[in-house]
Amino acid sequence: MSCRRRALSARPALDNGVKGGKWFSLMDKVFAPATPAVAWTKVRANKGAAGEARLRHGVRKKSLDMLKDAIRAKTRRTRGHSLGVVIVDLNRTLRGWFAYFKQAHPRTFSKLDQMTRRRLRDLLRKQDKRPGLGLCRADHQHWPNAFVADAGLFALHAAGASARQPR
Repeated sequence: MSCRRRALSARPALDNGVKGGKWFSLMDKVFAPATPAVAWTKVRANKGAAGEARLRHGVRKKSLDMLKDAIRAKTRRTRGHSLGVVIVDLNRTLRGWFAYFKQAHPRTFSKLDQMTRRRLRDLLRKQDKRPGLGLCRADHQHWPNAFVADAGLFALHAAGASARQPR
């Protein structure tokens, strides 16, 4: 179809308008009196962040719950595997999840890292034949974050920080 024919076929739409005889353009939306007020309420609700940009960084609750369930399944206290085997199995899941959700909010990664390390401390506590869930300060001092990192656990928070850096 030539450009002239395409222009002629679009002419009735230009004459008649769209959606009941009204044209909706970006300029109409930008200069509408209510637009700045709506934008300001969104910025205020997001504590200074842009109105719609914050939605892009969210991870659905269902996706987070599925990842947490996978972490729980791989770090069961009665699994019967060594820490190295559990971390290799866990890293596969964490790397795949991070590759898909690398643009998520950094707090998401730090919370997941905390949960994963706590579950690994639970596992180590069980292997030492100690009762409890590994929530006390002594467990954190006995197996600090560096111990788990040296064992080879994929750190989501550190990977997220490096992914946000410009290349």
